[in-house]
Amino acid sequence: MTRKLLFSFCVLSGFSFGQSFTAANEFAIGESQTMYMCDSAAPSYAGVTGTGVTWDYSSYMKVNNPNRTYSVTANTNTTDYPTCNKVVSIQGVLTTMYETTATERNIVGLEYTSGEAIPGTVVVKFSTDDLHVMDYDFGMGDQIVDAFSGSMTSSLGPSTATGNASSVVDATGTLILSSSVTKTNVVRHHLMDTINTTVFGQNIKLIISQYDYFDFVDNNLPLFSHVNIRIIQNGSNELSNMNFVLNSVEPPFFAGTDEQEKAAFSVFPNPAGNNLQIKGDLNGSESFTIFDLAGKSVLNPASANIDISGLQPGVYVVQVEKDGVKSQQKFIKK
Repeated sequence: MTRKLLFSFCVLSGFSFGQSFTAANEFAIGESQTMYMCDSAAPSYAGVTGTGVTWDYSSYMKVNNPNRTYSVTANTNTTDYPTCNKVVSIQGVLTTMYETTATERNIVGLEYTSGEAIPGTVVVKFSTDDLHVMDYDFGMGDQIVDAFSGSMTSSLGPSTATGNASSVVDATGTLILSSSVTKTNVVRHHLMDTINTTVFGQNIKLIISQYDYFDFVDNNLPLFSHVNIRIIQNGSNELSNMNFVLNSVEPPFFAGTDEQEKAAFSVFPNPAGNNLQIKGDLNGSESFTIFDLAGKSVLNPASANIDISGLQPGVYVVQVEKDGVKSQQKFIKK
């Protein structure tokens, strides 16, 4: 196992800031909480690091997706993961098999349902060399870079898997979860895994970047998670790039009941892929405008059947003006 422990802010200052990860606040079997799926266009705030920073997610709304459960359970698959003692699952997103002790945290495997890029479930076992995540106490500025190896199994067949990971507590500060919920003593952990394998002569790279925000005064599970999963073929062909944004505080839905009642039209489907349809009492005299959340006009469609393939994923507002009356609806571009 290749491990490299770096001290950045801690060495410079001589002490750690804010909360730290310890054996005492290690996630426990039986813990669980509901997480609300939010707009996938929400930023990761990768560049917002250091002490005393602020991350504002209050404007990113809940989307029309089932809520997800973040849970910690005991390992029942001792054949594939003999050293795992805790399984951490983000329902429908990612399952991680941990080996935890009083002094450290390691990952011995993970499972991910990737969808179209690689149909079915991708199973990665770090059976040859596990992934070392942290040594307790692990606080602001502490970082571990670790190499790992094992196997990967998917619908494409079995293969060997090697890679490296970076685990770092990169920031502390204020997390704004909604218009009414703000946490002021939050610590953020960033874990990035880069997994390399070869299938049918094709080099496949699986990159998982996960930002988790904690306030151990509340509980041992994340207040907020931003997970990005990318699959890249032969170094440059991106097969998949998906964000999963999960908030422990329920945000407003993308179009609330009052907004639906005021609007003189509806949009379909919502969320939408490449095409959006406007339905309602339309007579052909209407004008249509699509705005981003900053209020900037990004599209002026000529009809109620709209090609939105050129829009970036995120939340938008479609406005219909008819007989001098303007109505608006929010929609999500996938």
